[in-house]
Amino acid sequence: MVFTIFQSRPYKKSGEPVFHVASPTPVEKAPQDDEYFTKPAVAGVLNVLEASLANGVKKVVVTSSGATMASSEKDKVFSEEDWADEEGLAPYPKSKVRAERAAWEFYEKNKGNIEVAVVNPGFVFGPILNTKDGSPTLLAMIMNEILPGVFDTLIPIVDVRDVAEVHYRAMFNEKANGKRYVCNAESVRLEDIVHLLNKKFGEKGVKISEEKVNVEELFKSENPGVQALGFVFGTPIRVDNKRSKEELGIEYRPVKETIIDCGESLLKFGVVKEKK
Repeated sequence: MVFTIFQSRPYKKSGEPVFHVASPTPVEKAPQDDEYFTKPAVAGVLNVLEASLANGVKKVVVTSSGATMASSEKDKVFSEEDWADEEGLAPYPKSKVRAERAAWEFYEKNKGNIEVAVVNPGFVFGPILNTKDGSPTLLAMIMNEILPGVFDTLIPIVDVRDVAEVHYRAMFNEKANGKRYVCNAESVRLEDIVHLLNKKFGEKGVKISEEKVNVEELFKSENPGVQALGFVFGTPIRVDNKRSKEELGIEYRPVKETIIDCGESLLKFGVVKEKK
């Protein structure tokens, strides 16, 4: 079986399954306007779905984001039933909400002619293949010691290898048709992540401050990276991954393994510089 991933190129093989992959996630240097993110996100997913339908594709698995479900609502556990309110959202999560809603609107209009399932990952860490933007950029920023300290928050993390497995299982499981799936192993305290990184990579020169700081302090920083980490990780997020476990049978990797493997990759590729 051939798996095809595309955004806009011609699709020639009728009937094969198609995986739509995620939008870019630049962190520090991205313009903070809606259209920068929303236009390619919405157009990208609709290009894939429309081309798939036109070429006889039976099913598309769409990569969305946990950002389409979460909000700043305190102590809430988010699930597939939740949708983030666009009002007040930053451009990137707003683009993901609009893109996923566009995918579901397409599905409702074309139900019976094509099947759709949606995967909603948390922050995707684990081994990297290149140095381009993505969730590992956030871990690299932490390892490069731009944080003035740690603040009280919970970060939903999933291994990139498990994200791939969830996509595969969603494609070949009829129970997944017309459903979205939280794809997240565990929500982890930032403090614990930093402690693990220091313990594992301290001998390579990684020395991240473990001093307690208030998240509001980060927004006042003149460093855009510090501001970005405060913005992205500022709200504690808990999610319910029961559906992916029960319906797709996924067993998520331990988050500790995911973080260490990601850190080792970042050092290997030089995204984080080893210090003697």
